[in-house]
Amino acid sequence: MKGLELGIQEAAIPTWLALALALDQLEAGGRLTPCRADPEPFFSVRRVDREEAAAACLLGCPVLQLCARFADLNGERWGVYGGVDREKRPTARTDEEPAA
Repeated sequence: MKGLELGIQEAAIPTWLALALALDQLEAGGRLTPCRADPEPFFSVRRVDREEAAAACLLGCPVLQLCARFADLNGERWGVYGGVDREKRPTARTDEEPAA
């Protein structure tokens, strides 16, 4: 199946297909979601770009919940999905010196 070839987790394929169909239908009707209109900020290395992208989602993207569900099912750790910046958060720092 094509989803597996794209690195999509098997459990996320039905949601990915539903999301892709919804995005295509919106586009066919002349409506672009923010991520389709300008995808670059959604995966920018600049946090401010991703914050602006997330805000654009939250302004009324019609596939917001479906997008978030896909990201959860697929384990996305980078980029903006469903109005949330999925940037992988750093783990606790361990540069403190051990107690003597």
